[in-house]
Amino acid sequence: VYSTQIIANVVDPQTPDQVKFDIFKRINTGGSPLTAQEIRHCMSKKKSRDFIQRLVSRKEFQSATGEKLKDHPRMVDREVVLRFVAFRSNREQYDNFDTLDSFLTDITKQIDSGMLSEEQLQQLETDFARAMENSFKLFGDHAFRKWDKHTERLNPFNRALFDTWSVLLADYQWEQLKHHKVDIVARARQLMTSDFSFLNAITTSTNAASRINVRFSAIKKILQESMAK
Repeated sequence: VYSTQIIANVVDPQTPDQVKFDIFKRINTGGSPLTAQEIRHCMSKKKSRDFIQRLVSRKEFQSATGEKLKDHPRMVDREVVLRFVAFRSNREQYDNFDTLDSFLTDITKQIDSGMLSEEQLQQLETDFARAMENSFKLFGDHAFRKWDKHTERLNPFNRALFDTWSVLLADYQWEQLKHHKVDIVARARQLMTSDFSFLNAITTSTNAASRINVRFSAIKKILQESMAK
């Protein structure tokens, strides 16, 4: 009969979620380490998993992302949708968190605990669908991708552009935007061509609060100025 020693680590149920997350991440070092979203998915409850999956499955999301994230093996699709939920719900609180991961873990906990009511979740889903539809109607296949004035090449999906455009476009109905489409797209492409502060905010250290503020401010200005015409 073979025998072996099994080492077990018992985590108290009252341990803060961020500590659990860190422990899980440290233990998960062999083989193919899980992504932050995969760990979050393992630690979350059915309510948040089902809610995020419902948004991921919406046809508006699949259209706006060209189905490039569909059934993503490393859960990038779930992560970007969760980013929308977090920034749409609680962007002003981002500075209070050490990392984007802790920010996303917190919003997951809010969903699971009921801190976000069913009415709020339904509103978030409605906002999300509207944002995805607006994004696709404005930018087509270039939605959530870098698109400067000098190329029509389709660049890779950009998470920083996703969370910014999606959150801000959720404020508008398409009837408000459609008459300003040409101006909005032209301004956005100019921003991605010559504004190096904005380009940095969507390219490097994109989770830093300062970079997030830069890109939200720049895109908000585009929408406000275009809509004022």
